[in-house]
Amino acid sequence: MSEVPSELHFTESHEWLRIEGEVITVGITDFAQDALTEVVWVELAEVGTSVGVLEPCASVESVKIRSVLTCESKVGACATCYGRDLARGTRVNVGEAVGVIAA
Repeated sequence: MSEVPSELHFTESHEWLRIEGEVITVGITDFAQDALTEVVWVELAEVGTSVGVLEPCASVESVKIRSVLTCESKVGACATCYGRDLARGTRVNVGEAVGVIAA
C-alpha cells in the first residue's frame, strides 16, 4: 500500500484537497477513479474564485457503459448488460425478445 501524503485532506466521497497558502488543489482518489470508470466531464471553479466552507468547488460527471459485447459473464450475458425493456421500464428476462429482435 502506498503512503498517503500528510498534506492531503480527504472527504468521505473519496475526494481530496491540498491547501498551499491561498491555493487549493483538488482531486479524487484511485478508488473513486476506478468506480467512476469513464470520466466525461470535469468542471472546476475558475482560478481566483473564492469558495466558502462546505461550498462545492468542482463537479465530475462519469458514465458506466454496459453492453452484451463486453459482458464479463462466464456464460451468456448478464441481466445488467442485456438491458431494459423500454416499453415496461423493467429488466429484460432471460430469453425475452425486445427492441429490434421483437419487431
